[in-house]
Amino acid sequence: MKYKIILLLTTMTLLMACTGCGKQTRSESLTSTQELEEQQEQDRDADDKKISEETEKVNPANGDELFESSNLNGAVVEITNNGCKITPTYTQDDVAYEAAPGYENQEELITVAYDEDCTFQAAYINLQTNAVTYDAVTISDVKEQTSLAIYGEYDSDNILHASIVFIYEWN
Repeated sequence: MKYKIILLLTTMTLLMACTGCGKQTRSESLTSTQELEEQQEQDRDADDKKISEETEKVNPANGDELFESSNLNGAVVEITNNGCKITPTYTQDDVAYEAAPGYENQEELITVAYDEDCTFQAAYINLQTNAVTYDAVTISDVKEQTSLAIYGEYDSDNILHASIVFIYEWN
């Protein structure tokens, strides 16, 4: 009888110890999961803020800023495999002009190559307020005679490697 009581107490103690450890581990894992989720949420918020700040830097507030800060403005003359050829828009005394379709000087055309991470956006410029609104577009939206404002860098062969392409329209 004495052994049965000792065996029963030992078994109960052992069960209580195992049960207590199991609950503790579970609450620790829940805490770790909650901390991980909170950290992921903070990271997402930081990423969203960073994207928002980058978009504000990239997307000019008005049409004048869009054209002044771009490397090239013009109309698409020809679509190529990884870019296009553009007839540039020239400005003189606040008047913009470019060659009429079909009358472009081949020597004045500028070759544009889209970088791997090139982004495309539509920029709608209000004629009255000069304010710009933006929409996301894709490379397939670039067609012949589309007006573009392009940000990028020229290489030694005078090819503009575009990082951001704005398809702009006046409304």
